Amino acid sequence: MKRINSSLVLFMVLLLVFTLVWSPVPALANEGDTGSDGDFEWIELADGTVAVTGYTGPIGDVVIPDTLSGMPVTAIADNAFNGKDRLTGITIPEGVTTIGESAFRDCELLTSITIPEGVTTIGVNAFRSCDSLPSITIPDSVTLIGEST
Repeated sequence: MKRINSSLVLFMVLLLVFTLVWSPVPALANEGDTGSDGDFEWIELADGTVAVTGYTGPIGDVVIPDTLSGMPVTAIADNAFNGKDRLTGITIPEGVTTIGESAFRDCELLTSITIPEGVTTIGVNAFRSCDSLPSITIPDSVTLIGEST
């Protein structure tokens, strides 16, 4: 039986560890990853869903998609549409559970918003200074409105 030098074994083990730890790994979306899909910007949440963080599209009516980059949309982040003063209508998809603080603040021409059943939280000032919005229908699923988090 042939004897292997212990230095050679140590070198091979270190090479294997180095290769496993520092080899390139394909980038997958992880919590906190950000991206954009069409006119929408997003951040990935811990559960593999995304929150809409921004909008760069045209003025008028906006329909938020139910998925962005293949991940379900479950939240509208704080300030996501803040100051988009030329938006006139917003449709939020089923599956969204949270509307963040100041999410639609200063959307001065907003005249309609559709909030689906399933939303449980609406952040403080979510619709502040939406002066053209005559009313909002709050679904029965909402259990918290206007508290800072």
